[in-house]
Amino acid sequence: MRSTPIRRWHEMTTALQLLVAAPEQAARAARTVAGCAFDWCYFGTDLSRQAAVAAVLPGAHWIRVGDALTRVATEMKQPFLDWIDTIGRQQGNPVNWWASAFASSNPLESDLFLLVCYTRLVQEWLDADREGPRRLVIVEDPWLALTLRRHLARHPRVTWCGGSLGACLQDAIFWLAKVPRVMGATLLSAIRSFLIVKRVFRHAAHDFDGVPQPLTLIYTWIEPRSFLTPGTLTDGWAGRLKELLSRQGACVKRFTPASVPPSLLPRLQPLAEECVVTPRHLPLFQIVRAVCGWHRLQRLPLIARCRGWDYRWLLSREQLREWGQADFGYYRLGYVAMRELARRHGHRVQTIISPFENQPWEKLLCLAWRTAAPHVRLIGYQHVWVPSLLLPYSLATGQSERAPLPDLIVANSAFNLARLLEGGYPASRLVNGGALQYEYLHAASWRAASNAAPAAQTGRTARTALVTFPVSRAHAWSLFAALVSEFRHPLLVDGEPVRFVLKCHPALPMERLSQDPVTLPPGMALSQAPLRQLLPSVDLLLYVGPTSSWWEARLHGVPVLKYQTDLLDMDAGHGIDGFSVQYCCRATLRASIEACLSEVVEKRPLPEHVVRRLFDRVDEQLWVTLTG
Repeated sequence: MRSTPIRRWHEMTTALQLLVAAPEQAARAARTVAGCAFDWCYFGTDLSRQAAVAAVLPGAHWIRVGDALTRVATEMKQPFLDWIDTIGRQQGNPVNWWASAFASSNPLESDLFLLVCYTRLVQEWLDADREGPRRLVIVEDPWLALTLRRHLARHPRVTWCGGSLGACLQDAIFWLAKVPRVMGATLLSAIRSFLIVKRVFRHAAHDFDGVPQPLTLIYTWIEPRSFLTPGTLTDGWAGRLKELLSRQGACVKRFTPASVPPSLLPRLQPLAEECVVTPRHLPLFQIVRAVCGWHRLQRLPLIARCRGWDYRWLLSREQLREWGQADFGYYRLGYVAMRELARRHGHRVQTIISPFENQPWEKLLCLAWRTAAPHVRLIGYQHVWVPSLLLPYSLATGQSERAPLPDLIVANSAFNLARLLEGGYPASRLVNGGALQYEYLHAASWRAASNAAPAAQTGRTARTALVTFPVSRAHAWSLFAALVSEFRHPLLVDGEPVRFVLKCHPALPMERLSQDPVTLPPGMALSQAPLRQLLPSVDLLLYVGPTSSWWEARLHGVPVLKYQTDLLDMDAGHGIDGFSVQYCCRATLRASIEACLSEVVEKRPLPEHVVRRLFDRVDEQLWVTLTG
């Protein structure tokens, strides 16, 4: 492809001009425009590559694009969802489609939405046709660079340095080489779990023996913390729901996902009578068929266009990544397991309650049970919160009639119910059942404990900052790397070093967040304690989205500081009316923490009506009625 000669950058008008380059070409691009004033920005999520670019551009002004990217994403959310829905209607196999990352549209699992938003941001800059400096745009992803180049090849104000098909071919070879390894490893893992199940449960009672009809099943994730209470399963998201329904005479059992960590399977054996262990219902040949399934987008040339852009290269990129990852096979495995349960035992079941985040496994659960046991009522429980740009919480136009959704979605507050309505979920499927996971926020004993003052109010000089990380590795690493760098030398407030308590998301522990061993600076320590135990004794919560931890902290009366990355802010605008949040970035991190901790703030839980708006009291009668 022929590109605009780089020398023309010096000859152009005063309107904004762009030079697009790959990270490896940053030094060459800088030499090419030597003598010209320019700024630069980075499109991507790899902080180490961004830092390497900054090192070769020491005199250039770096501009943040995170805020503009988030604004563009807010505008593009509905068109993007409608486009993905159009793609889905062209696919022939509904199981494969709903198991795919395409159908999920989740920015935590796929970069497709982020990359599309980058293209719209570039288009916006060029459409503005305003005066501006020359801008070097470093594009990390070769497929994005190729998409930009194909669309803007003849644009008079765009110059290219890199962005060829060769880099995409190298990336494609990398992901294609992973396919047999990943599929083989997934199959071996599934067969190993099958053999463990056969050995561990060979003498256990059948999980449906002696069960009266009708039966209510509560979907329960199996983690090490599920076994905190001897003799029963602890369920973080559903709280006391099983006990509440059982007390009213309902027959209730928990049931597990199709994939349970092999090390935890033996611990489920003593609980076989109270819990349906889903892997017990998977035949070996079905495991092989599910894991070895294949998904390829059909009619690619017809579905690739959105808002005037041809995104076939980005769609190809996402398909390669799906082939080279294990999620698709595990989602199909979950569908087969749910279908087998529904076929064999659906006549015993009246209601299924599962967490609602509109993830692929949930859609496949609904699809399986609705196909094999359509009489069963499916209830999804929205158990945490509804971030504005976490796309599974929004639907394409008219999608509620086509997508495999629960019959009813129980929100945990009026606030989150309103967000689901804004996301396109029909009012007829929404009710407010209260926050099972956050019942403690309404207890008088909690309010008394939360009124215990932090250091700044008691005369204690040592301050404590709690730092919470989200499940998104790019966002979490951005804050973690900044913390480790900025606080190698302790921060002193009133002459005492500040203590940092780091709390990772359960799905992204420190060993997964940092691929290499990390030595924490003095005064920093990891904690796995629940937030409800940590918050009463801290002076500040520092967080990076997307996470609801700041809601919980604010309800405790703890001051909150949000770290702004240069990435998509998935919970932007998701604030509490009347309560502002302070912001900081890498350049202001140390000073902002010091200012927050130096200020004496009276720590007092927010009023009950505010708590109820965000995490409402549990409506016991509603739950009994729904499952009666």
